[in-house]
This record gives sequence, structure tokens and C-alpha cells, in this order.
Amino acid sequence: MATWREFETSAPALAGLGKSRWEKAGLFLIGTLRKDGSVRISPCEYLVFEDELWLGMMWQSKKALDLVRDQRITIHSAVSNKDGKDGEFKVYGRVIDERDTSRRTAFGTFSEAETGFKPSEPYHLFRLAISEAAFVVFGPEGKAEVEAACAGSAVEIPEMYDPGDGSGHTVLHWRGR
Repeated sequence: MATWREFETSAPALAGLGKSRWEKAGLFLIGTLRKDGSVRISPCEYLVFEDELWLGMMWQSKKALDLVRDQRITIHSAVSNKDGKDGEFKVYGRVIDERDTSRRTAFGTFSEAETGFKPSEPYHLFRLAISEAAFVVFGPEGKAEVEAACAGSAVEIPEMYDPGDGSGHTVLHWRGR
């Protein structure tokens, strides 16, 4: 698992593409697991603070309670059209529930300086530990496949590549250590 800074350092092209997609929309979508095991998709704002990706959420919101119960998370850039030309950025990992009062206070101060909004207690605050990330741009066929990967050895593909399947899409993929 990697912090945002570790990911950004080991895969700068991928991190840059992803962050640009997030900044364009101002948020991303997260996938969490409900109590019954089904998937919940929710919009979420984020901040990069102290070299980590942070997610602040309303106290007792359904998505926050999902993450308290099961820390696995998927993050997906917002998609605004069906042609896929802007690409999709996907991040997989786990969240860490931040309970340290001094870090929460520092985050609140940073949030207010960056966004004009200072969260008030109680609220949920999570840091992301990244296990895998991928960026896909769809070609004219509209088809793309990204190989599923397990966290393990670091794999960095420093430039986008054409998988050679004739689809015309490009893929950039990273797996954490």
C-alpha cells in the first residue's frame, strides 16, 4: 500500500493524469461495500494534505459507515460523456480512519484555507492507502480491458501503451508493493 506521495513519486505520469481528471470535476466517485455486500457508489470531495489523499465525510453518512465497517475502497474519476476520450482514472485501496485530534485539527485548518470550508466535529476523516491504479482511454471501438492485479511487486509502466488488441485504447497501470 502506498500514500498519495509514494504513488505520485513512483508513477508521476499516472498520478498526474488522474489528478487532472479529479480536478476537472472537483470530485470523484467512490465505491464502498454495504452491510449486505452490495456496492454503494457515492460522490466524494477530496484533499491532498501532508502528502496523503484525505476524504472527509458527514458524520454517520452511509458511505462513511461502509468504510468504518470495511475499509476497502474504489475511487473512479467522474465520467461526463460516453465516448471515453477524456479517459478514466481508477484507484483501489483501503482507508485509514483518522482519529488523532491534532491531525484532524490540522486537516480542518488546511481544508478551510484550500476550500473555504472547515469541517466541524463530529465528522469522518479517512486517509487513503493505495494498492493499485489504472488510467484507460477508450478507442473508437469503445472497448477496453485492464488486467486485474493483486498488490505485490511494484509495476511501473512509465508511458501509456497500446495493448495491441486493435481497440485503439491506451492504458497506464500501476500496482503497489
